[in-house]
Amino acid sequence: MDTAVKRTDACAMSELQKAFDLILYGRAKTDTPGKSLKCIGLFTVILRLRAFDETVTRQVLARETGLTENAIAPHVRYLESLGLVKMTLARARNSIAREFHIDADHALIEYTRKAIRGNRGGFFAQLGTRVDAHRSSLLESGCHSWRND
Repeated sequence: MDTAVKRTDACAMSELQKAFDLILYGRAKTDTPGKSLKCIGLFTVILRLRAFDETVTRQVLARETGLTENAIAPHVRYLESLGLVKMTLARARNSIAREFHIDADHALIEYTRKAIRGNRGGFFAQLGTRVDAHRSSLLESGCHSWRND
């Protein structure tokens, strides 16, 4: 592997570690550890979706996490206040309405993309298929315990 690529990956990995440390240890006195964990999880979901070149909005995050848009909004604003994500107002794809598109640092997205494509990428793709199949079977059986209805 090229030394420049290794150096770039090491820098992105370091930036990702700094981002997680900022969320964990940079919280205010009123922020709970649970909020930090939710923000780390949400940040990871954002990076993963952006690595697959998806447009990320609060609606997309709600669909992916099973939370409501209103539950996600303060966490996204918190990530934005830390400088980890950037929200831009854009026109929605299917209507004339406006929506906030959520983006992260390009180097972190590329690092996530490489991690997904790496050895573990196949595992996560298979896991995602199994989770979708499990959700489908739960829906068919009438069980909705996996969602926050």
